[in-house]
Amino acid sequence: MRPKISVVVPVYNTQEYLCGCLDSILCQTLQDIEIIIVNDLTPDCSQKIIDEYQKKDHRISSISHAENRGLGGARNIGIAAAQSPYIQFVDSDDYIHPEMCVRLYGLAEQTGAGLVYCGCSFVYSTTLPHHVIAGDIEYFRIKKKGLDLITDTLPLDSDVVSWNKLFRRELLEQYQLRFSEKMLYEDVYFAMAYWSICKSVFYSSEALYFYDRRAGSIMTETLTGNQGLKVLDSLHMGHFLYGFL
Repeated sequence: MRPKISVVVPVYNTQEYLCGCLDSILCQTLQDIEIIIVNDLTPDCSQKIIDEYQKKDHRISSISHAENRGLGGARNIGIAAAQSPYIQFVDSDDYIHPEMCVRLYGLAEQTGAGLVYCGCSFVYSTTLPHHVIAGDIEYFRIKKKGLDLITDTLPLDSDVVSWNKLFRRELLEQYQLRFSEKMLYEDVYFAMAYWSICKSVFYSSEALYFYDRRAGSIMTETLTGNQGLKVLDSLHMGHFLYGFL
């Protein structure tokens, strides 16, 4: 019998956070899940941790890259390996509420929504300017409640990150939707492309995902203006979205 949710965990340079992340997934009240860990050629000792956890729980599978393909590439590998009707992404330096899987799965099944997403809490392990913290609170605030059809106002109502959402795998396969690889802002393209095909979204205000906002993370570097010319990747995302549409 196939699992209900495939939880995809890309891993790169997060050995000090990885145990907490995996423990939170293994402690899910919804036990019928598969956990796909993708080692994106990480230079640290994360693979040793992955091997230890894989021995402890048969639900864990591990895939290693021969080259670094970035966050988007690692997620794509996880999508290709997934066997469940739903896919959930968890970054390896974050952790999730024990009932995140069961609640998002229940909402998806009960409502038939093409996309289910929940609130999140930020864990600040580094000092950030007040305006950045205030921006986090406003941007990730759940602005609607319950089931709603996809409309052209959605970009104003939702964030574009992938880790606080539950996606339907059949839609990803039907439209061959994947993340861009080795580029920033891969979530922007993926989210907007998925909105164009999923028809409906269910908003849950429960904060079920815990995002570790730390120094050196992609989001922190982006919002503090430290990405240099990589910010031009946002233009590529617009081009990719136009092509998908």
